[in-house]
Amino acid sequence: MIFLPQGGVVIDTPGMREFHLWIATEGSKHTFPDLDALSVRCHFPGCTHTNESRCAVRQALAAGTLPRERYDSFLKLQLEIRFLREAEKRAAWQDRKQSDRGARRVFSKQD
Repeated sequence: MIFLPQGGVVIDTPGMREFHLWIATEGSKHTFPDLDALSVRCHFPGCTHTNESRCAVRQALAAGTLPRERYDSFLKLQLEIRFLREAEKRAAWQDRKQSDRGARRVFSKQD
């Protein structure tokens, strides 16, 4: 484990292929407080900051007060969060499907 001066940590994890965000919903707010502060001025409450009109985040981007790199990093995090949520849904669906199969087997054996 290597502690970085800026507060990060590098960890060597042999055999580990990937990490997922554990606090995905709150992670975005803590990582991008500037975008979170801008988002309260968006016209639409559920603004994704991608293609909505009157989006305060996109207006700041166009005005040059929000760096493009920062915005792109935000979008990448949002994409990762959506991917993780979809993966969780698929896993839950698979679990239900397996559970249903087991229940059908039990009921069919009782007949």
